[in-house]
Amino acid sequence: MKKVVIIGGGPAGLSTGITLVLLKPEWKDRITILEKYRYPRHKPCGGMITPEGVKLLEKLKFKYKEGIPYDTVTLRFRDREITVKGRESGIIVKREKFDHNLAQHALDMGIEIRDNCEVLSIIEKEEHWEVDTRCGKLEGEIIVGADGIRGITRKILPLKGKIVPLLVVRTDSAEDGNPTFTFFHNKGQRGYHWTIPSVETTSKGYFYFQGRPQKNFMEGAAEHLYSPLNPHWKKGLILVGERIGVDPLLGEGIAPAIEMGMLAAREIIWSTSRGRRDFPNYYSALYSSFTGKKFRFNTLLSSLIYSRYGEKWLKMISDKKLQKDLSRLSGYGEIYRHPFIFITLLWRNISQFIFPSR
Repeated sequence: MKKVVIIGGGPAGLSTGITLVLLKPEWKDRITILEKYRYPRHKPCGGMITPEGVKLLEKLKFKYKEGIPYDTVTLRFRDREITVKGRESGIIVKREKFDHNLAQHALDMGIEIRDNCEVLSIIEKEEHWEVDTRCGKLEGEIIVGADGIRGITRKILPLKGKIVPLLVVRTDSAEDGNPTFTFFHNKGQRGYHWTIPSVETTSKGYFYFQGRPQKNFMEGAAEHLYSPLNPHWKKGLILVGERIGVDPLLGEGIAPAIEMGMLAAREIIWSTSRGRRDFPNYYSALYSSFTGKKFRFNTLLSSLIYSRYGEKWLKMISDKKLQKDLSRLSGYGEIYRHPFIFITLLWRNISQFIFPSR
């Protein structure tokens, strides 16, 4: 019997397995990662890993050499624009290669990965799980649900929270420029359009917080936005990555998935060392983590920016004082660490209602 069976071989599942082995090397033969598709498998994604994500990868002892560094992001709304240069660099990746290389890193550490191995059913027993897959059956004490919003673990812990469309419009030849996020407030549609240049291609797509697309696109996907109401675990089963949710503001999922995997691994070790299969500290660990703080802040920010009054909030773009304040951050995820910025923005936007002539 396996100690841990991880369903899903993306950044969340892989980081869980890698962290378990880094903390418990003797477990490497007792962990199996099940991936539905064969690596390298396709994943609709903008491919931006934030500076916070780069730091997390370093903790996994993983150095991705094919990523293209970036430290500047452009935000646009109609005729307004702000360019923010952070203190640290993130990287732009092609998800097919990135996930494949991270999986190879896990294999090099001695972790068993079965790709092209779809899970057909998971059956809860008294002290373990029975997992039936297209490549055989196995048993595990702990199941990690890293299988996304269409995964099989949703049948045991149903999804809660908003699910929104994510569309990849096209992939062009390489372009120059910064990663750019252009917010839109059309009739019945609110969200943003991204343009992320890389060496080989330029990724373009749409994130719809509200409404649905009315134009042609190359392919579509769906994202599960984080909500405190989303379940995190039940006895013998712990969720990570998009099963819990992605950033509600920009839909970022890679760095949060990596950190959730690391937190889940520590919680699994804590629980099993006490002969338990529940995870009572996981919610609070995520709540107090960088990802948890960012998700809560961005939940509030997204409810303002994508609201019916969102255009007033988006008028902050091109504000020189804001640009100066943001330049002190390593990445956009650190906004919550500077409440003065938020309070300033709050007052500026509220004052437009109180003093409309100003």
